[in-house]
Amino acid sequence: DPGGWGQDGYIKDFEVKDSLTSLRFDFERTFDDGWFSSVEFGANLTDRTKSRASNEAFLDLTACVGGVNPSCPDGFSQPAPVNLATNSAFNAYGVSSIFGYDALRAYNTLYTRRGNSNSDISNKNWEVNEQVTTVFFQANVNTDLGPIPVKGNIGIQAVSVNQSSDGLRTNPGTGVGVDISGGASYTDFLPSLNLSFGLPWDQFIRFAAGRQVARPRMDDLRANAAVGFDPNYRRPDNTIVPSWTLTSGNPELKPWEANAYDLSYEKYFGGNKAYFSAAYFFKDLKTYIYNDPGRFDIRDITEFPPSQYPSNAPTDPIGFSTRPVNGNGGTVKGYELAVSVPLDVLWEPLLGFGIQANYSDTTSSVQPLGPTFPNEPLPGLSKYVSNITAYYERFGFSTRVSQRHRSQFVGEVQGFGGDRTRRTFEGETVTDVQMGYTFQSGAMKNLSILLQVNNLENEPFRSSFGGDNARPREYFEYGRTYLFGVNYRY
Repeated sequence: DPGGWGQDGYIKDFEVKDSLTSLRFDFERTFDDGWFSSVEFGANLTDRTKSRASNEAFLDLTACVGGVNPSCPDGFSQPAPVNLATNSAFNAYGVSSIFGYDALRAYNTLYTRRGNSNSDISNKNWEVNEQVTTVFFQANVNTDLGPIPVKGNIGIQAVSVNQSSDGLRTNPGTGVGVDISGGASYTDFLPSLNLSFGLPWDQFIRFAAGRQVARPRMDDLRANAAVGFDPNYRRPDNTIVPSWTLTSGNPELKPWEANAYDLSYEKYFGGNKAYFSAAYFFKDLKTYIYNDPGRFDIRDITEFPPSQYPSNAPTDPIGFSTRPVNGNGGTVKGYELAVSVPLDVLWEPLLGFGIQANYSDTTSSVQPLGPTFPNEPLPGLSKYVSNITAYYERFGFSTRVSQRHRSQFVGEVQGFGGDRTRRTFEGETVTDVQMGYTFQSGAMKNLSILLQVNNLENEPFRSSFGGDNARPREYFEYGRTYLFGVNYRY
């Protein structure tokens, strides 16, 4: 314990349990003529429970527990000798073996766990239950409008949700906290329409409209709340004052909800071997989820009376809170272009060669951190995404070179303490190669050999501090991955 922390190490074990039970009923009735070829209806029932527990402990050297063992003067441990060395045969590049250190054995033999109980740990323990009942009806369209064939479907879903959560509310200086729970029940109605119009010369117009929902994240639905105080709290106006703080989940959250519209044009040629498509999509968000900075009164938390306040507690009883809430408004829109062309359609000697490619451009006005941070991008969204594949497939040979690109985006990763944290990830371009051969005749007929090289150019995965001219933050190289396979069919 050279730092004098009163411990020789620290360990964090997370235990997550996720159970899901579902039951679905589907029925269909077909018709010989009329506008509708069939109708489908049914119900889907799901019951999901997810819990998370953080088991954390101080580590003490067995021979020097608490630093008071007389055999460990000045905090230096003198445990019984334990062989932690391992030798692995290597026999490459002039190196006969590799020396290793058995860290797991060191943990199991040299250390004892001393439990840790505080509000930060208790706030990581929660359970969420969701019971979702979905009843649906869909009519499948197969008819003609004059000379134009029309196919598609029209339908509606009724989604009834009963959600609840159990957790803890912790106060400064308390490790366990008090039990807290919450929940909500509601029903959403989700209509949808999908139509495809067949035009002359192998052309199609497709249109879709509907209301879409996406369930909240389970950790956002947790009932947990953590009361604290920050002597150097930075307010939204950038003034720094001592303040009470409250960080919590929200078991009453509603889903993301949007009215979505899609319109696309498709052209097929070369006997339907090749196609080109252009699509426009528009999502009008009625509600989305973001972390809302609000206010609360510490006097409303009755199990934390003033007699338990720390000596340096803020004098102002009005503090600042943060919890996920449903925001209103915002759009996600953009367009996508796609093409797939076997090159023999253009010139017959190129039989076996082909190209597949797509490109999308997406913009968003959604404010995922609320109106306080209007310029924060939507997590996971890259403005530009493209994929292109060039291939050759003939005479048993199969070769493909694929490249995918995405521009800068914000993602969520596991940060310090196992909690989620946001990172700005820089754009990346990854190239993969695949080569294979299938024997066409002889004793090895139907035997296939495949070689894949992923991330051919060893593209790094980089994060930054955000913005167009942001400073680098992290840099990861994962290297190339080589895969070799043999398949035989009989």
